[in-house]
Amino acid sequence: MNNESLEIATIAYTFEEKVGHFTSVYEPSGYPNVEGKPSVCMGSLNAGDEQLYIGGAAINKAFNIAIREKDNDATLHDLSIEMHLSCYLDCYDIKEEEDVLPDKYSRTKYLTMVNNKYALSKKAGTLHHYDAFKQGGKFENNPYFTDMFLYISETRLCDFLSNSLYPGDIFIDILKNPPCNNGANKAMLYCVGPKGMSSAENFKDAVYIVGKNIANAIYHYNNYNNRIDTERIDYVRICLISGGNFKHDDVSRIEVAECLIKGIRDGNIQTHSKNVVYNFAFDNNAFKIAYDTLNE
Repeated sequence: MNNESLEIATIAYTFEEKVGHFTSVYEPSGYPNVEGKPSVCMGSLNAGDEQLYIGGAAINKAFNIAIREKDNDATLHDLSIEMHLSCYLDCYDIKEEEDVLPDKYSRTKYLTMVNNKYALSKKAGTLHHYDAFKQGGKFENNPYFTDMFLYISETRLCDFLSNSLYPGDIFIDILKNPPCNNGANKAMLYCVGPKGMSSAENFKDAVYIVGKNIANAIYHYNNYNNRIDTERIDYVRICLISGGNFKHDDVSRIEVAECLIKGIRDGNIQTHSKNVVYNFAFDNNAFKIAYDTLNE
C-alpha cells in the first residue's frame, strides 16, 4: 500500500496497489489508522443504484455478497430499497400512505414527494438519523443493519435527476454483522453518483460535490451526539464512483478521480476534520495518478 499525507494534520490518503482484478470492499484485517494502529471503525463506499438497492452488478453486487450471510439469501436487495426509501421519508417527515409500503414499486411515487419537499426543508448539508432500528422500531429485527444516517447533499445536482432521484446524498448504513469476520468492518457508505449527462464540466462539478459530501458526511457522523471513539469512522475505502458505467464520455477516469479527491480534500479543510484515513481503491491506479497530478 502506498501512503501519502495530506496538508491537514491527522488526515491521510492511502492508495491500494493491484491485488487481483478489484480491490475488496472489505478486508479480514489490515486497516492502519492515522497513528498506524489498527482501525476500530471502517466504512466502505458503495456506488449505489438509483433504485436504492444493494445488489445487481459491479461493486454494488460485491457489497451484497459481503453483507449477506448466506449465498442463497435474496432478501437484502429488496429490503435495502425499503430501508433507504423509508429513511428518505423520515428525513422529510413524509408519512407512508395507507397500504402503500415504501418499496421498489412505490419508489418513484415517494421520491417525487421527497423532491417536492426539498426546497422548503432546509435539509441541504445536514445529517439525519433514522432511528427505526432501535427496539420497537420498524427495522428492529432486520438481519443486516443496526442503524442508518443520511447526509443530504450540500448542493442539489439539478442537471442529473434520473429515475426520480437526485444523486449525491450519502447513506451511512451501520452493519449488524461485520463482513470478513473483522470487527472493524462496521459501516457502508451508500451513494448514487451522477450519471454522465449534461456537459462534461457540469459532470465534473457534480463529482466534486460528491467528494465533498463524502467528507462532510463522515465529519458529521463522527461528531454526532458526542459519539464514542470506537464508533467514529477512522478509515474509509473510496471507490471510483461515477467512473464506470455512469462516467461522462468526455471525461476520463483520471479526471473523475481528481474531482473526488479535490472534493474530499476541500470538505476536510472546511470542517477541520481529523483522524480519518481515506484509502482509495486501485482501479487501474486512477486515484494515485490523479493525486500525483494534483500535487505537481
